[in-house]
Amino acid sequence: MSDHSTTERNVERGEALFYIEKLSCAYISNQPVLEAQDILIPKRKITVLLGPSGSGKSTLLETLGLMSKTVDKESSSIFFFPTDTEAYNLADIWADNQEAERYRIRMLYYSFIFQSTNLMPNFSALENVGLTELIQNKSESEAYFNAIESLVKNLSVTSLSYEKKPFEFSGGERQRLAFARAINPEFTVLFGDEPTGNLDHFNSVKLMHFIRNFITRQRENASAIIVSHNIPLTLDFADRIIVLTKRENGISTIDPHFVYDRDVIRWNESRRLQLKIQNEIELLLNSDTESYGRILMHLSDNNVPEDFFNEIKESMINQQIMLANDPNLSSEQKNEYQKWLNTRFEEKELLQPAVKEYIRQFSHGEIKKADIKINDVIKTIQDLKFKTAVEGHRDRKDDHTGGIEDQELKGERSLVGSILGFFPGCFFPCLH
Repeated sequence: MSDHSTTERNVERGEALFYIEKLSCAYISNQPVLEAQDILIPKRKITVLLGPSGSGKSTLLETLGLMSKTVDKESSSIFFFPTDTEAYNLADIWADNQEAERYRIRMLYYSFIFQSTNLMPNFSALENVGLTELIQNKSESEAYFNAIESLVKNLSVTSLSYEKKPFEFSGGERQRLAFARAINPEFTVLFGDEPTGNLDHFNSVKLMHFIRNFITRQRENASAIIVSHNIPLTLDFADRIIVLTKRENGISTIDPHFVYDRDVIRWNESRRLQLKIQNEIELLLNSDTESYGRILMHLSDNNVPEDFFNEIKESMINQQIMLANDPNLSSEQKNEYQKWLNTRFEEKELLQPAVKEYIRQFSHGEIKKADIKINDVIKTIQDLKFKTAVEGHRDRKDDHTGGIEDQELKGERSLVGSILGFFPGCFFPCLH
């Protein structure tokens, strides 16, 4: 913990949960896969990360969640404000001798839920839900009492038998058990990597409704950061939406123009506005309309005035609607729009050859398949490694005598110690 006075001048500590002053995530040295700067994730809100596959959503989640080292203090500054009096630079606590500090942050402030439930197969439903509070050194009676309260009061699972094993429940029931386990302990941030990915629409809505109610009403200082691919569900429940996009060089980024705030835009008050935002995000995520994002990011990189940016964006959205609704749109109409867009860019001296080609593709509704780049391959491999680590058991064959997890579990809590070997490596990051 330290006093970051320069950061406090840029953000209001009372509203910031995370402030990304600068970010450069890399799994291989000097080969960044995600870069961003000046991004705020607010407290007591639900922030959802959207983006096409390979855009860095899981990378950002595991970076903020201290799941693996993707950053260093030279290239990144990521400030975490769990309380009004504490501040951590998450890029500056990855030295070997700082394992205890990372452990402390994860144990005190973080909780996790993933698409794969990672329930302990040999434990009952009640034992699974109470597990996280046992790790926080609460008594068995208190942990199991809170587990029952969470299951019955919050998730309405009175029909379940608490002595059943996970395999005896349906997929939706298992996901609710995993969620009950995630919210049972005290935490400041709930991280979710597609927690509704294995659920049908009804159960997805029910789970997200509970998350929103839990964050906004039941916990005083709780926030959620969730990765999702479901745009309509995100618009129904998110307070802030961050859309990650990819540059031509294959490096993902967060453009401030693609950050959406419910309190500012108020899409929840107008069905028409919500559908408009949904259409805009779909254009950013759809690989078939890659040219849309490329054109807007070119404008953003050149710091054009907001009114010009919005003019171009609105015209492109309208053009896409026309292309989608009228497959017989004439070539003359497409050429007319292309000419108008070229002219507007020429007026600002922004019409570079690559941009001119993107304008042509977009105006005519042409699809350009993105070239495969080395960063895409690296990111795909790392995503697979991350998913495997989360969903499966990671054997630790190194020294078991001095790690923080061994020190914490050498005590009277033999139950927790006896089950450590069953934990998936990243599901309980507090143990690493």
